[in-house]
Amino acid sequence: MTPIYLHTPALLRLARSHKAKFFIQFGGQGNSFLPELRILYSKWPELQEYFQVAFEAVQAIMRRPDVQEDLHVHYPYGFALQNWLEQRDVPPTPYLFTSPISFTGTQITQLAYVYLLNARGFHINEILSHTRAVTGHSQGMQSALALALGKENNDFLELMSGFTQWFGVAGYLMQKTYGIAKLEEEIIRESTEMDRQPPTPMCVISGPEEKQLQEYIDKFNQNKKLPEIEIALFNGPTLFVLSGDPLHLFRFRQRHLQIWKQHKWTWNYLDVSAPFHRKGFISHAVDLIIHDNVARFFPYRGSDLRLPLISYYDGSNFQQKGELAPLMIQTLAERQLYWIKAIHPLFTDPDITHILDLGPGKISALLTKSLLRDPAPEMISVTGSTGIKKILQE
Repeated sequence: MTPIYLHTPALLRLARSHKAKFFIQFGGQGNSFLPELRILYSKWPELQEYFQVAFEAVQAIMRRPDVQEDLHVHYPYGFALQNWLEQRDVPPTPYLFTSPISFTGTQITQLAYVYLLNARGFHINEILSHTRAVTGHSQGMQSALALALGKENNDFLELMSGFTQWFGVAGYLMQKTYGIAKLEEEIIRESTEMDRQPPTPMCVISGPEEKQLQEYIDKFNQNKKLPEIEIALFNGPTLFVLSGDPLHLFRFRQRHLQIWKQHKWTWNYLDVSAPFHRKGFISHAVDLIIHDNVARFFPYRGSDLRLPLISYYDGSNFQQKGELAPLMIQTLAERQLYWIKAIHPLFTDPDITHILDLGPGKISALLTKSLLRDPAPEMISVTGSTGIKKILQE
């Protein structure tokens, strides 16, 4: 049972007096969820029931016959989340960034923040009444949608359990569809010498303008049956993420290394295990997921949302859509991300005074701040020693 907390956070009092309006955003994959989740697990007794439900949902995923058959391929270190939070049998860090693990762990972390706010007096329905819109960066859209449904207490726990299974299976099926990228030792060695990293299916680039970068990509893809690499995420005027097979990204990097050095542009491979936000590689997984039995946990339509959920693909409002299950999976698997479109209410709604970033990490907070002009709404990130305290302070 959710603890009853009688004190009202100062930020909520400000909203009640019509002096604050919120925009809420969630981060995406590529962040390390485990350190934050470990703090939430050890520090906040209000989350005890939440974690018990989360552990049971993870166990339900692991009991699936197809998952059992693929344990040695996609879950070689298992998924003993409670052990990991208690510093027991923690797997290697790269394993935590694989889709079957990170999809599940990231969402559990984000929704733990939501549940904690509710338990500490910042009730979900009241949050929504003072919030103009919500969005998520990449997989953060899933948690944004969960918040927008406006569930509280036991209803929220039931929702979280279903969403954990739905999204955890989605991560597993996407990874199964793409497979496990295998690179020759020589490629790994050369990449490590160039960038101190082995290649992965996505990389972040800072420096070139979009037109310039697209020209390099078009030349690289020339005479190929399908584009080998594409711009998948448009995070800023000169900040992009490429998506493709790790070998193709490595070859592109190798070909343009001197240009990058000349302009002092940056190149960093992301901690992901599949090429998201582009068609081709994992498109087949969309049908597998929406026709899987786990889709029963995601029966929602746009009309079920309590506030605008903003698409990072075209800036549209998910409240105006029909079935959300196929849309959510297509958005993550196949559709490009334009962050400026996701946060457009910050440019059009002068009443928004605060941006609440519900993690994990601070990447989405930094991206949003880089696009805003002064005077801008105050950014409050839950990540870090003061973040959640600033939202909850009385």
